[in-house]
Amino acid sequence: LEQKKAKSKRELNLLQKQLQTGEDKEYTMYQIGKAYAYSGELVKAYGFLKATMDFDIDPKKDWVIDMMITYMVILIELKQYDEALQLQGVYDVFDYCADFVYYMGKIYELTGNLEPAILEYKKATTLTDFYEVGRNSFYAYDSLGDVYVKIGDVVNAKKYYKKALPYQ
Repeated sequence: LEQKKAKSKRELNLLQKQLQTGEDKEYTMYQIGKAYAYSGELVKAYGFLKATMDFDIDPKKDWVIDMMITYMVILIELKQYDEALQLQGVYDVFDYCADFVYYMGKIYELTGNLEPAILEYKKATTLTDFYEVGRNSFYAYDSLGDVYVKIGDVVNAKKYYKKALPYQ
């Protein structure tokens, strides 16, 4: 753990220097945000990732969808659900990615919007573009099971928990 923190600190120092040069500013800010997230400094990570989104960036670049997914996870971890719900405004840009759709489902679930959560989790299982294995399968199925438990539908809960096996 200490080695991980030391490596993260060295990386942050290098990235801060690169940021001062002004080259690839958006990408560098994203990298700094990721480094802070990796080291567990979520508030700092949030600040850098949010600021990066103010730039005119191409949403189809791999690092941009990764930034968005990281941002969503941080918003969930920080319980910033109102801000997370605002990501509906960019839904059409990122809805090709199972991770984005899965996390929208998680945001809906955590805010008590269970029917939209079900729709998002089900949609995530139909997508083939993903970053983390399972966001379009066992994680989504497990989350569907959780939502069905919350609404008292034991039959569907069992159905989706079984689909999530053996990965739970």
